[in-house]
Amino acid sequence: MILIDKNTKFFIFSLLIYLPTIAFIPHSFYLISILYSIFILKTFNIDNIKNFLISLGNTNIKLITAIFIASIVNYYIIGFEKIDSFKKYIPYFMLYFFVLYFGFIIYKHKRILKYLLFFIIFESMFVIIEYLLGINTIFTFHPEFRNNLYNVSLYSARMFGLSDGINSCGLKLFIGILLVFYLNSINVIKKNTFYFFLIIV
Repeated sequence: MILIDKNTKFFIFSLLIYLPTIAFIPHSFYLISILYSIFILKTFNIDNIKNFLISLGNTNIKLITAIFIASIVNYYIIGFEKIDSFKKYIPYFMLYFFVLYFGFIIYKHKRILKYLLFFIIFESMFVIIEYLLGINTIFTFHPEFRNNLYNVSLYSARMFGLSDGINSCGLKLFIGILLVFYLNSINVIKKNTFYFFLIIV
């Protein structure tokens, strides 16, 4: 039996969270991170759920429950979208609870945030490479692939990084900046590392 230390487990979990943000990897891949969290990290337990619900507070729990019920009624009863595939039976809002819960778990384990920052920095390097090469994405088979972008600004070039589009790439870079400031404020990353990360992102 192979024993994996906690840092490695957190690294794998961070990778599983990051991978579905890359182009051509389906969002349903997030289900793997949910299963990993339940069976490997064992974060889905009574104590964690209890602390999570306490952290939300009664008002937020009622609000989230109301939104969730309204979404179910809207999608399955009132909604006009034809459900003709298994994928449509599980809409995105069904994962909202897990997103909130994972946010709570990730906040408790700062190493996960640190690893996520590393992945974002890794992608930001591809943004720089794409700009230097005059292309907007390294995936030349991407339907929105463009080249010969040498004499344009970074804003006009709209690099995708490893993402499917400029919006998701920009969001990750923005999250990366927030993580740099947050992790520095709680001394997870050192001051000189803080400036290095900030410049790259």
